[in-house]
Amino acid sequence: MKIEGIEIEINSVYERGLREELTSRISFLFSILQGTIPMNRAIGLPERLIDLKSFESRAQFTVAAIELIETYEPRVSVDSIDFIEDDFGKSIPKVVIVYHGDN
Repeated sequence: MKIEGIEIEINSVYERGLREELTSRISFLFSILQGTIPMNRAIGLPERLIDLKSFESRAQFTVAAIELIETYEPRVSVDSIDFIEDDFGKSIPKVVIVYHGDN
């Protein structure tokens, strides 16, 4: 799974600054591995995703992504997660989120 290639799309029309903030926060959540932030070891994606076969990593990434967003960015929810294969056969997740407003 190619973690750094995650595409995030907000499935709503809102101001540009808010879209950039949400995209940045969610990108941060997907860019770190669990256990690497000293004061919050639970934040981030599980390291086991890296070594799994494509179909297994897709399923586990989907669950982990939804849980991360629900926990650390409650203003949005996951609308869908699709996977695109790059030229080298790596899965690139596309996460579509819906903005629900400030909580």
